[in-house]
Amino acid sequence: MTPGRLALLPAALLAMVNAAGAVGISGHYRNLVLQTTDSRGLATLTDLNRLRLSLAGSKGGLAWEVAYDNEWLTGGLLRDPAYRAVLLAPAPTYADLEANVHTGPSDLWRSRLYRGWVRYSTGAWQLTAGRQRLAWGSGRVWNPTDRFNPVLPTAIEPDQKLGVDAVSGTWRYSAFGSWQAVITPGRTSRGVARKTALRWRDTVGTTDVALMAGDMGVERLAGLDVTGNLGEGAYRIEAVFSHPDRGHNYAQVVAGYDYTVVNAWFPRGLYLGAEYFYDGLRAPLLPRLYNDRWVARTASQFALLAGYDIADLWRLDLALLVDPIHQGLFAMPQLTWSLSDNVTLLAMAQWSHSRVGGEYAGLPAVYVLRLDWYW
Repeated sequence: MTPGRLALLPAALLAMVNAAGAVGISGHYRNLVLQTTDSRGLATLTDLNRLRLSLAGSKGGLAWEVAYDNEWLTGGLLRDPAYRAVLLAPAPTYADLEANVHTGPSDLWRSRLYRGWVRYSTGAWQLTAGRQRLAWGSGRVWNPTDRFNPVLPTAIEPDQKLGVDAVSGTWRYSAFGSWQAVITPGRTSRGVARKTALRWRDTVGTTDVALMAGDMGVERLAGLDVTGNLGEGAYRIEAVFSHPDRGHNYAQVVAGYDYTVVNAWFPRGLYLGAEYFYDGLRAPLLPRLYNDRWVARTASQFALLAGYDIADLWRLDLALLVDPIHQGLFAMPQLTWSLSDNVTLLAMAQWSHSRVGGEYAGLPAVYVLRLDWYW
């Protein structure tokens, strides 16, 4: 979409939301400063500023949500040809609702629609159309059943999931039980496959169970997601079994366990988590998202997670990802400071080590300082 046409989008969406009756307006500003090494081995410093304006409206059985982004990026990564090519590539969405307003040698101003959907609800039924968030799966690090919004475990912003252009319908037949159907159109020029999926979810005793089946572009698959309590902690099992048009059938399985330690040493509660990931679809390439699915280089990986509130406004988290086959390790510590109810400051680092051919080989060290302001 051209910058001129995209500039008219917020006004059109605002008019639609205003017509809905009750309107809520909110916003999110993020400043992210990132220091790393680019593909040429040069040390770089890059600054990202993102302003997101969100509007929500409802009237009777109708509801709307709109979130519109403006991003300004400056710094060294934009001078890296490899990173710049990725940054300027079309987003993997069916609708072209983005524009590069200004592109310079080391700066970029771009706009895009982050969310934009309308929903009709009546009784136990809901029908949603537009750019929406579809997050399936319970895994903390890996989500093989999430074929709509997968995120790399090493992502700098794992909380930013670009929405899916889809039509989804949900029937809630009980307090905890539901059926959900999703249809997304495909668009080869933007790297988006046509997908249809059906998911059932309910609570059986004290166990949450979900089953799904889908036609995802070039493969047919079935999946399950089970979470429950075990001892004083919680377990989760997530798996997908795929039959592609070409190549061999494969499975991806995640098993994890969470536990919180509370004692004299950790009176605030020390969170501990562990996760195992088996990938039958490993590829001799760098770890990546391929055709909206996670493809690894290693058949088995482990994740160890920890988190603790070291003070009233301070929290320390640590994620360790292990590739035992190639003696690989990826570490991501982060420290969060809540300056106020709506302002947080986060410092994060990413370090990796691996033998050649390993899951985390070739990943540069990354250092991030991030400010978030919500209103």
